Amino acid sequence: MLPLLAALAAPAALPTIAASAAPGTSTVSAAGIATTVIRTVDDVSELPDPLDRGDYTAATIQETKLGTVALQEPNSSGAAPEAGSSQAAEDIEIRGALYYPADREEPSPLVVLVHGNHGSCDSGTDRTNLTCDEFKRNEAGYAYLGENLATWGYTTFSVSQDQMMMRQDGAKGKGMHQRRLLIAATLDALSAANEAGGLPDDEHTTIGDTLAGSLDLTRIGLMGHSRGGDAVTSFIDYNRIRTDGPRYPLRGVISLAPVDYERKAPYGTPYMSILPWCDGDVSNLQGARFFERSQYVNGDDPFPRIQSSQLGANHNWYNSVWFADGQDGTNTADAACGNSQPSNDGNVQPHNLRLSGAASYDPPSYVIDNSATFDPEVADVSGVRVARTDALLMLVLSLAILATLSIIGVTLVAATLVIPAVVARMLTHRFATMLWLSSAIGALCGLVGMNLSYHLDVPSGTTIVLTGATVFALVLMATGGRGLQRAPRAAVL
Repeated sequence: MLPLLAALAAPAALPTIAASAAPGTSTVSAAGIATTVIRTVDDVSELPDPLDRGDYTAATIQETKLGTVALQEPNSSGAAPEAGSSQAAEDIEIRGALYYPADREEPSPLVVLVHGNHGSCDSGTDRTNLTCDEFKRNEAGYAYLGENLATWGYTTFSVSQDQMMMRQDGAKGKGMHQRRLLIAATLDALSAANEAGGLPDDEHTTIGDTLAGSLDLTRIGLMGHSRGGDAVTSFIDYNRIRTDGPRYPLRGVISLAPVDYERKAPYGTPYMSILPWCDGDVSNLQGARFFERSQYVNGDDPFPRIQSSQLGANHNWYNSVWFADGQDGTNTADAACGNSQPSNDGNVQPHNLRLSGAASYDPPSYVIDNSATFDPEVADVSGVRVARTDALLMLVLSLAILATLSIIGVTLVAATLVIPAVVARMLTHRFATMLWLSSAIGALCGLVGMNLSYHLDVPSGTTIVLTGATVFALVLMATGGRGLQRAPRAAVL
């Protein structure tokens, strides 16, 4: 991986892609440099620690929308594209999580991350209209990586495929056609966002001029995981012959625990295939085929091809959302690697690698929606300034206690602070939803309690707390004491 990052960081761009663009299209490139010099080291102690953070301040936009793209998945059985079917044409949002160096003055290299196949919706799935009450947000599973790269000066965009996965041909097509088109549309949208004025704000575009003039589009890298690894590999060929838009100079492509549905042989850019040896999903390590084919496809190709095998690494654990959902592939424990389900405490191979920054099994480091703010260790890895956040929380908490002390009294203050948050936690797994919901519950209990206190001529503090306790009891009975928890899902190829 280090040679590819070195290639991205080098100030010179790779030579123009060999194939010429068709009339009416353009090629994003920089010519004149034939090779990229990669420094080698003899002592591994000279290599940087990948968990170190750089000097830039990382900024994050968790849900970035860049517009829409018209996609249509060909049906392997030849079925007609009826409305609502997987083969029907749809306008899908180009969205994902954006991480960028807020205080970098010069244009930054661009890294695009592409996740693999997984559940796309936690509740309220509507495949016909491509809507969901609570999307899985698979793209947020690489927050640990995107934020770290931002501190080193890279702008990183993790592409969401939650909508796209509702419309893929699961039998044979596997959504691969749409994935490479979505990568192209993402690069096109980021290129437009880099122009003066950025993108206009509307229902499907939320970034404005945040990235205007801040991207160096001669330094682009791709990393794909699982089906995403196949997609970025396939995109190399598609980008080379593309006729419906610009062709981008790729400075490096990483295929992480990939599948091999497209049967590609990558060449024309530095390429790396990463194989996790405890992969319980792509257990036959299909990424090795990419590396093997790349040796013979073009004898004149000057770019490095690298294969890295990671002892003990699991398929799901590279993505923290997948890690939270549980076991790789099937529910059968691997004879050599053990059971990789986070909740399992009796059959876990002690040498398995938690490469997504997971801190522990007990309790599991991540919740389903990847809001690592529940865990101070994970929040710290993700770049959250935990000490400052704790101090701010204590200040706000102190002010809240002082404001309510005269109304409620010392004894009941704790119950007033705790009950709304507990009720909200039973109703949602999403941290942002929990914040406003707990505030609304607290305000409602206060309003109802004060009114009852006035009309019944009873103490206000006690009445407010009893109102909150009643709400708690009702929610507890409705949710069975476990909240609206969802069954874990394993990634499926």
